[in-house]
Amino acid sequence: MFLRRIPDVPVEMIVQNANPMPWREMFFYPPFFKYVRYNVIVNMALGASAVFWVRYFRAFLHVSESNILYVACFGTVVLASGLFLVGPLIDRAGNKPALTLSGIFLTCHFTGWACVAAGVLPFNDLVLCIQIFTSGLGGALWNLANVRTVMGIVPVMGRPHFLALYSVAGNLTVGAVPLIWGPIMDCLEHWHVSWGPWQWNSYSLLYCTLAFTVMMGLYALRFVAEPITMTWDVFMRELLVKTPSRAISRLIERMRGPFIE
Repeated sequence: MFLRRIPDVPVEMIVQNANPMPWREMFFYPPFFKYVRYNVIVNMALGASAVFWVRYFRAFLHVSESNILYVACFGTVVLASGLFLVGPLIDRAGNKPALTLSGIFLTCHFTGWACVAAGVLPFNDLVLCIQIFTSGLGGALWNLANVRTVMGIVPVMGRPHFLALYSVAGNLTVGAVPLIWGPIMDCLEHWHVSWGPWQWNSYSLLYCTLAFTVMMGLYALRFVAEPITMTWDVFMRELLVKTPSRAISRLIERMRGPFIE
């Protein structure tokens, strides 16, 4: 039903380029490289948090599996609801302020879990609701403003290739970070150090590191140029219609050979 509502767009004329693709120049294109650097830093925190929060709930907070599913469900509802709230906000304020606000929410979120793990804050329903709210709203701002920023930074010529580089860098970071943190968490499983009321353990160290990583990302965001702000309609048309059509057209052109005439 929704596919039928997507309008057709003219297919671009493809000019065959015999020269090799300048991947290095594309990756180090200054506006794009600065944003990928920021993106990788933030994904270092998001990749670890997305994996170890279940272990944190089960092993440290002793939450049952059914309640973990309820928390995950409620967090997803908050994130989806936040997308409807932040869309008009980003249209008015721009992408960079939304990413800054997302970083603030995520820093508060990770700091909250660090305080719970350190024994400074109690784990109760109020703290849980605050944590779900900061995670959901921060994630909604990040998911929307992040893609809009990339679409505004990369030039129209070669946009699918820029988006491919962006996706590879982000996915490699998200996939590699848990492989690094896993052995660290296992080695520090029985590690405990007291600093007055603050109790250092593997989870308080993890979430303090994640909060510090997001703050590093906020610092890197300062060097990112504010891209051209797209309205919601233009952004969705570029993301879902024009860019896929260009990528498919180029793919079909390259596949032409003895089997495709």
